[in-house]
Amino acid sequence: MILDCHGNIINKSFPYAISPGNELYLGYLYNSPQTIIQGDDLILDNSNSTAELYPPEDGSIYIALSNGIFQYTYESRIPQTINHSEQPQTFTLHNIQPAAGVAPKKSFIISFAAQKTIIQYLRAGNMGAQIPLGSENFVFTGTADAIKGNLADNTLSFGNNLTDSSSSYWYGGDADICYCVDGKYKFGIGVRVYYEFTFTTPDSSSDSTAQADGYFFSIVNGTNNSKNSTGGAPAGTSMGELLGYAGPERSDGNDKDNGLRPPQMGIEFDTYPNYRESDICKPNSRNDPTDNKNHMALMYWSDNPTGSCTIGGTSYLKSTFDDNQHGTGGSGGYPPANSIKSDGTGGFYAGAKNGSYNWLEDNTLHRFRLEIIRAASPNVDDTYSYTTKAWVDCAGCSDSQLATFKDLTVAYSDRTPQINRIVTLTPADHQAFDTMLFGWSEATGSSTQTIKFQNFNMFCAKSTCAYGTK
Repeated sequence: MILDCHGNIINKSFPYAISPGNELYLGYLYNSPQTIIQGDDLILDNSNSTAELYPPEDGSIYIALSNGIFQYTYESRIPQTINHSEQPQTFTLHNIQPAAGVAPKKSFIISFAAQKTIIQYLRAGNMGAQIPLGSENFVFTGTADAIKGNLADNTLSFGNNLTDSSSSYWYGGDADICYCVDGKYKFGIGVRVYYEFTFTTPDSSSDSTAQADGYFFSIVNGTNNSKNSTGGAPAGTSMGELLGYAGPERSDGNDKDNGLRPPQMGIEFDTYPNYRESDICKPNSRNDPTDNKNHMALMYWSDNPTGSCTIGGTSYLKSTFDDNQHGTGGSGGYPPANSIKSDGTGGFYAGAKNGSYNWLEDNTLHRFRLEIIRAASPNVDDTYSYTTKAWVDCAGCSDSQLATFKDLTVAYSDRTPQINRIVTLTPADHQAFDTMLFGWSEATGSSTQTIKFQNFNMFCAKSTCAYGTK
């Protein structure tokens, strides 16, 4: 049985046996002559919903010509969203290009299709694409040995009991998932992520200061950043609170560089209270809540203030130092304000102690799920909406409930997200986010930490289709 991505039956039977490792060509007959011109369009019949067999953008097709079958690519399918109440009789594949130097020729289009090697797909419990955390495709920057990837068991180790560390770990390879090239993914209409982490250095202190400082999982724009970009404190400064997300440091060793460039967003897992200083150029200036509870919070890039921070006789861009300071942000809602406790935005969550241990720092496995919905069309004021939802843990979940929690092919709705926030970005920032990079960063000061990560999975939806069922 062949289904479109809404689950509608296209063909009630498939007469051929297929197995993992086979190649499958979904063919389509077209009985009118059409000239294939490089950079031009193909217009095809859609009388029986065949358009939904083809990816909305960046697709690959095979065309049977009189002298053989040749592969072509196209930039986008028009329309990208199929309205079933008003089916277009035709659809267009825009910007046809030969995939391997094949000269376009005038011919009858006999058949064309997307080709894919068959792998094991499940309609329930599919976690998306698992990306090996110890892979050579990840790019490490920062303090030596602060982040270690282990390809043998597909885990990461952060912090590793080092003081005054600051490091980042960005994906920098190519992948079919999200059409990734050199670490830059197409953001499309959103992304879903699942992974597991454990703080193996527990902290039972009353003010949560025995271990520090936590980490970020971040998504930054691919227009102004690269896989070598990172934040972090200037050399000789103990500011683990920047967590590799804020601050000027970069991988080239030039501390006067710009750090991560906006637009950016990330989930902060903060395990050390930093609230005693108002000057963002100095330690203890993150405006953390004064109750000393560990928390996770959705952060952006704050105010981008002018001026500089002078540290050790050297001036650094002040605009990089407030990127994870709670509560700061532009007037009128732009740039989006960094989340803070009780701000009413839905971007902040603090957990209760686990026995005598502070939440997160309890040597217990924590499960994290993130969903970002990126608007495909503008609001009436030309801004674009970004909805971020995050869940941590699945306490009390049965095996079947946990499988649903891990399933990235469908939006999760079984439990209330601990983070649920909508912000709007300008057209320029939205365009900068056409591509994105993802990764982690961590930092420590005089206190240390070790965090283990495993089972990272990612899924990018390229249309409004659900891609699966529960």
